[in-house]
Amino acid sequence: MGGAADLTPAAAASGLTRRDGARLLVILAGAFMVVLDFFIVIVALPSIAHDIAATPGQMQLIVAGYAIANAAGLIAGGKLGDLFGRRQMFLAGMALFGVTSVACGLSTSGLMLVLMRFAQGAAGALLHPQVLALLGLNFPGAKRARAFAAYAMTMGVAGVMGQLLGGALIELNLGGTGWRSCFFINAPIALTAIVLGAHLLDRDPAAASARRVDVAGMLLMAASLTCLIVPLTYGREALPAAWNIGLLLAAVVCLLVFAASQRRRSNHGLAVMIPRELVSVRLFQLGIGTVLVFYAGIASFYFVLGLHLQATLGASALQSGLVFAVLGAAFFAASMGGGAIARRLNRPLVELGALLLMLGHILQVAVAVKGLGIGAMLPALLIEGAGIGLIMAPLVSLALSRTPPQHAGVAAGILSTMQSTGNALGVAVVGLSYLAGLWSPAGTTSGHARFAGALALLTLLVLAVWAFARRIRIESERTP
Repeated sequence: MGGAADLTPAAAASGLTRRDGARLLVILAGAFMVVLDFFIVIVALPSIAHDIAATPGQMQLIVAGYAIANAAGLIAGGKLGDLFGRRQMFLAGMALFGVTSVACGLSTSGLMLVLMRFAQGAAGALLHPQVLALLGLNFPGAKRARAFAAYAMTMGVAGVMGQLLGGALIELNLGGTGWRSCFFINAPIALTAIVLGAHLLDRDPAAASARRVDVAGMLLMAASLTCLIVPLTYGREALPAAWNIGLLLAAVVCLLVFAASQRRRSNHGLAVMIPRELVSVRLFQLGIGTVLVFYAGIASFYFVLGLHLQATLGASALQSGLVFAVLGAAFFAASMGGGAIARRLNRPLVELGALLLMLGHILQVAVAVKGLGIGAMLPALLIEGAGIGLIMAPLVSLALSRTPPQHAGVAAGILSTMQSTGNALGVAVVGLSYLAGLWSPAGTTSGHARFAGALALLTLLVLAVWAFARRIRIESERTP
């Protein structure tokens, strides 16, 4: 088993057998689906709004609700994997993700789809943390580096190609399913992964040290995020002002109770969601803050760009997906050439990428102010894609650069939580500014003006990313 006869030319070059390759595909399918399903729905929003009369607030929550549930459950999902076994939780997460995806596709109202997206995000929170653990378990030694490289590429493909795949599925209209096929496609993938995973994935023992789970902390985190996001999205349409104010206050209360609970549990030696020794590290605080702001900007940029292309410029779902493919091409080119660029210019990649992304956003504002179409947007999109590509990969290393080794796993879970939280907050806040035209000139309500206003806000977020990254570099140089 695993001899030369088992190797294809590509597998031989990578040191992986056919069985290794099949196992890798099964595991990466979990990561691919979870990331893809945040982005694939963006190009489908106009079709969803038309078909089931989803309101603007519901459209925001269809995207942000998925991220809320995902963010709230990631750390708990990782702990459940430690408790019951990563293989078992991976297969259970796959099954739940497939079922909730079908439920999303069967939704008959905006509210029903919002609720099903919350459920789908929760299933993703159970599934995704097992991926990295299974890669480490199933690919020992030299194979591990190749497996993690494949994981990074899969995440990138899922993030930048989701809109293109969604547009193609809507255009094909398989069996008259339209936008629903963006969700239905997960079912056969999940079923195949479950069948193959049960056969291919190694069993792992439950970790004795993981017998405790901070259920209260998980619920408080979920409650605080939900109470914050709902008033900024669906609540402003469906709830009285007093209710929305009450929910925002409840979010603050839940967050304060969460902090007090973590402190109390830590003092008594109980399991906590976030170890005190980790959050007290100044560079880690700055790192997760940078991640939060960056992903808030990226998710909301994709959100408003997708709406602008279809609602203002009249692009079809497929045409919109092709525009995102331009962004993706620049992303991949910059990601692959990032190391050479950093050596040639002798500048930190995250700071350089932030400056490039700001330039792209400013150019995009100029295009929107002039009311120009897709062709005029392409140069700015190439610059924006390159900026995102220079930031995304090194940002993770930057954020975790001074993490205490004993908390590396929890730190990665917190980082993933900040990514999903940023996704949700960005879509809620920047999406609100776009839909309501809050940053547009007085008396201006055109789609171009609203897009320019949202981009101006996004430029400020990127400026914050640059400032955070610069502060991390300066403090790292000062700290031995």
